[in-house]
Amino acid sequence: MSYDLIEESVDLGSPVELFEFRYGDASGEIFRFTSADYDVVVGGETYTSLAIERDSDTQGEDPDEGREMTITLPRDNPYADRYRDHGFERQVTVKVRTVHLDDPAEETRAIYSGRVVDVSWPWPTMAISCEPMGTLLARDGGRPRVSRQCWHTVFDRGCGLNRANWEVAATVVAIDGLSVTLTYDDSEDDFDNGWWLGGIFEDGDGVMRYIVAHSGLTVRLNRPLQGLAVSDAVQLLPGCDRTRQTCRDKFDNRINAGSLDYLPIKGPYEGNSLV
Repeated sequence: MSYDLIEESVDLGSPVELFEFRYGDASGEIFRFTSADYDVVVGGETYTSLAIERDSDTQGEDPDEGREMTITLPRDNPYADRYRDHGFERQVTVKVRTVHLDDPAEETRAIYSGRVVDVSWPWPTMAISCEPMGTLLARDGGRPRVSRQCWHTVFDRGCGLNRANWEVAATVVAIDGLSVTLTYDDSEDDFDNGWWLGGIFEDGDGVMRYIVAHSGLTVRLNRPLQGLAVSDAVQLLPGCDRTRQTCRDKFDNRINAGSLDYLPIKGPYEGNSLV
């Protein structure tokens, strides 16, 4: 029996919803839940039973063109654990489908397709804010800003620096909370205090953290890096404070500097009143 016949029947339907959160293709990068009161297998994939719910009025007929949606689930779940401990370095997509439990064909219907844009923690739940993929195309592109600071991000297309030329390999020798002590793989490497400030700390799996302090051979990360251990190999990238002086003296890249050093501190419409 088809999905539509079951859906339109008086007493044959037993619909449940299937939720999939994905930020990669590996098994550990996909989280699947269902609103059913027991685990459900659909298409060979297991959806774990969870007290999960979504906004009821989020969608038109096209799953990609709906409105924003909030998914609420208990904060004690594998997706929440991954978010708290490790974070997500790539975009997390979300798909919501419905299926009837008694349908031998396991035919599904798409309800929502989008991406996660925010997460909040109203006790005792986890609230996931999503928006449709179509909203990406409706937004304006990034525009240069008139600013005393450079509008580029170091190593992006506007900056023009080749990341590979600035990466430095290192090995972890000690970990104390957010502070990580390193030794550079090239024994001739030596960097002044603050060289890595604002830069990137990347582990062997490509997971990155922002460096908020650097002194000697020790850097401080903005967030914990789960699984980081002594003897791990890591990569470091220097930071930039987006001033012309740093662009010139640290990176020898003044030609691409986007900072406007001579921009007046006070704007033309911020004068003092005459009365």
